[in-house]
Amino acid sequence: MNFGIYEGRFGLLDTEMDDYIQYSFMAGLGNLLAWIFVPLGFGNWEGAVTSITGLVAKENVVATVGILTSLGEVGEDDPGLWLGFAQMMGGTSVAIMAFCAFNLLCAPCFAAMGAIRDQMRSAKWTWAAIGYMCGFAWCVALMIYQIGGLITGEVAFSAWTVVAFAVLALMLFQLFRPMPTYNKTENAAAQSAINAESSRA
Repeated sequence: MNFGIYEGRFGLLDTEMDDYIQYSFMAGLGNLLAWIFVPLGFGNWEGAVTSITGLVAKENVVATVGILTSLGEVGEDDPGLWLGFAQMMGGTSVAIMAFCAFNLLCAPCFAAMGAIRDQMRSAKWTWAAIGYMCGFAWCVALMIYQIGGLITGEVAFSAWTVVAFAVLALMLFQLFRPMPTYNKTENAAAQSAINAESSRA
């Protein structure tokens, strides 16, 4: 956050300068990835950066909000910090809820990702697990922002609202679909073969 390019030169930014952080590498990374979070209501670089630092460790979310709002020294229980956070999120309650849901449900910290890698013993399945968690978090946050915002009147109906309803319908289908029926004769034969094999061993 303290390094960046200002007036064509790379270096340590002057923290006394107004909006110095806008020239930082972190702001550049946030601007590069912010489009991913636009349908979730926090599509500015600050929201994107806060979510990215949360992947390192979840407590970094609060620390990053403190740095970006220049209220890091006041403490987590100070209302000023949370007022600054609300302004950073555009002031809408559904954007704040979507942001919190995304950061609570997405991939855990780097240490936990390392533990997943050790347990899975496969880079492919580790990335699949991390991708699933981030995708699930994105879908939940999308539903909260788009559908919740439509109900509260904070969000206008758009193509993303249609996507949110489609995701909701898919999730409800997965939850309440009838279990497939299995052929009991085939199951009994398979169970008998398993029992016979285990009795021989």
